[in-house]
Amino acid sequence: MRNVIQGTSLLAGCALIAVATPIMAQTAPASDANIGYGDIIVTAQKREERLKDVPISVTVVGKDQLAAQRIYSVADLARTSPSLEMIQAFGGPGGGGQVRGLGTQSFTRSAEGAVGIVVDDVPQGNVQNYAVFDLDRIEVLKGPQGTLFGLTTSAGVINMRTVAPKIGSWSGYAHLDLSGAGTAGSEYGQVTGRAAINVPISPIAALRVAVNYNRLDGVQRNAFTNTNAYQDDIAVRARLLVNASDKLTIHINGDYDYRSQNYGDPQFTYVNVPAHSPLETQLAACGITANFDNNARCSNTTNFTHNRNWGVSGQIDYDLGGPTLTAITSYRQNHQPASDVDIMGNPQDFSQIMIKGQITDASQFSQELRLVSAKGAKLEYTTGLFYADGKASSGYADGVAKPLQVPTSGFIVGSYQTGAPGFVTFVRNIPSTRTTNTAYAVFGQATYHVTDSIGLIAGLRYSHQKLTDFQSNAAPTTPLTADNVSGKIGIQYKASPDINLYATATRGYKGPQVGVSADSPVTRTAAELPLAYEIGAKGSTLDGKLGYEASVFLTKVKNYQGQRCSLSAQGVLVCNGETIPSVTSKGFELSVFGRPTTNLTINAGFAYNDAKFPTGWTGFNPNDLTGATATNLGGEQLVGAPRTKVTLNSEYRQPIGALESYLGGDLTWKSSVRLGYSGDDRFVYGAHATVSLRAGLRGPHDSWSIEVFGRNLTRNREPATIFGGPSFLPPNTVPFLPKGLVTGISGWTTPTSRRQVGISGEVRF
Repeated sequence: MRNVIQGTSLLAGCALIAVATPIMAQTAPASDANIGYGDIIVTAQKREERLKDVPISVTVVGKDQLAAQRIYSVADLARTSPSLEMIQAFGGPGGGGQVRGLGTQSFTRSAEGAVGIVVDDVPQGNVQNYAVFDLDRIEVLKGPQGTLFGLTTSAGVINMRTVAPKIGSWSGYAHLDLSGAGTAGSEYGQVTGRAAINVPISPIAALRVAVNYNRLDGVQRNAFTNTNAYQDDIAVRARLLVNASDKLTIHINGDYDYRSQNYGDPQFTYVNVPAHSPLETQLAACGITANFDNNARCSNTTNFTHNRNWGVSGQIDYDLGGPTLTAITSYRQNHQPASDVDIMGNPQDFSQIMIKGQITDASQFSQELRLVSAKGAKLEYTTGLFYADGKASSGYADGVAKPLQVPTSGFIVGSYQTGAPGFVTFVRNIPSTRTTNTAYAVFGQATYHVTDSIGLIAGLRYSHQKLTDFQSNAAPTTPLTADNVSGKIGIQYKASPDINLYATATRGYKGPQVGVSADSPVTRTAAELPLAYEIGAKGSTLDGKLGYEASVFLTKVKNYQGQRCSLSAQGVLVCNGETIPSVTSKGFELSVFGRPTTNLTINAGFAYNDAKFPTGWTGFNPNDLTGATATNLGGEQLVGAPRTKVTLNSEYRQPIGALESYLGGDLTWKSSVRLGYSGDDRFVYGAHATVSLRAGLRGPHDSWSIEVFGRNLTRNREPATIFGGPSFLPPNTVPFLPKGLVTGISGWTTPTSRRQVGISGEVRF
């Protein structure tokens, strides 16, 4: 409660500042709803261009829609684009986004995501800040984008642009959301406060400072202690703009985020356990019935994690009298102090997977130098150099390994106790790991305008990468190096000022993986090589009030990076990266967006995506942990990839004198989706819809607003992932189970799978 009061007080203070400064009052900036299709500006090709002119399939979500849909985390972005899914990975850095069914879900420490996250031209790598706030827009770029954006973009890019400082005027806002668990049907509590202020420093400089506070309470709960899981997150961002001269512009950005929670990720809750099994009995004694409605665990161990993430970057743009030279330097770091994590979620079972006092660190330095041609030139180009150096490590607070425990006999055992009678060391846990990833590249892409209507597109990128992975109780391995040449060709035809047609072929690249462990052999996963074809059309109707995009795509991926789980020689359930020789993703998309009438705004999308495992491919068998047998995945849809998805966000406004009332909502519908690398049907979540509604009142020029909202009113329970375990029996534990088996299937409950009802208010100046 103290944290809630602190967060509320913080936003209340910002609101008082806003209300107390009427002399600074300005007319509110134009909302997204007032922007026509031809006015939407994006940086999808590392230059400012109108969306209608860019030969890439892009979903653009502006600041008004981000606020209306309460996009507060990276995971929330899946509700904004029919091609984007956010599949949570754990145990390693490689998971995250999937575009058109393609992504990375791997535990390997050297794994990289297939969907890159870029914030103000800075690639975030594996050290991104997960808080999403004070953004001007988000651009979801579909298909391989490696020519301009590099290694972690073999499936797409989430390109975020924060709100830039504005020279010469004061402005700002303060926003507060409140919901309580059990109040008006809300299934969890949340306090979200955010505020920003724009400060004109001089005639050539301005500073923008934004803060974000978010507390979640009761998304999950611990039935053993009858306590709710909570998460506190506070973040701040500062952005300085200096127009040093007519030719020189300087941007300096800095952000900091601190998160604490009384649990550790992954936060598994059981969704399926065998009837009359010991695990079912244990959960029932804790008042838990395993199903997708379940958000409770039964943990008798202390859980606590906290995390610090921060970064700084500087960008210099210099006009050379036509071309612009840009230099961007960035450093990011993520630090998790000593934390305790209980993955099991039940107090008595064979494998109590508990990590105590673990410390992790990750950092990334990047440098980019690029040259961009003037707008409207006959030959438009972007060319440059890029360097990145990433490091990650883990260890323990006292430098001593913390052994995990397993009973020597018996079905039901006592709780976790190091060295307790009847226990033996279960995992040769590690006191330290170190992983490095160094890469550099040279790149260039150009469009030659043969005529005013026809443009020819060509791009090329050379990348070099060096990976190392070290674990203190495992034999060292030699560094893994890789070189690649990728690129893009295409043609663009502007049939009219309002219709743009294009066709492209793109060779992408995502680097290899290497993993070292005492519990399994050294693993090397080959580099991923997608070849993507796309034909698209962009246009507008209703005098530019309503824009549309349509595309047909085919992507063939060589060496698709997946994973497979089985028991190691030490009896540990491990999931190692594996190379799937070839997968294919094909389908089509259609999006419609804009303001077709004075009072109505809409942003809707539809995607059909046939993304399948190759014939004969197999997956993890939860009933045979030796790995001797497998389940069939051949011809099945890829993990995390619904075949069909619909997204819709809409709002209707109605003037009431000087005020304005509004009613809005959003819908996401998905066909069934497989959420784990197994052919077992228990890893499939069925077709489902998520519906949210909001209604409110705005003051003149959007100077203030009050609102009631309901999220996930359909109570869709789709978890972030489904995992085979973590409860399992090793082989030969009992005579009739010679192969061992998973005894519980788990999901990962997140805010998107719980219903929320609340109120919000905002003031702007």
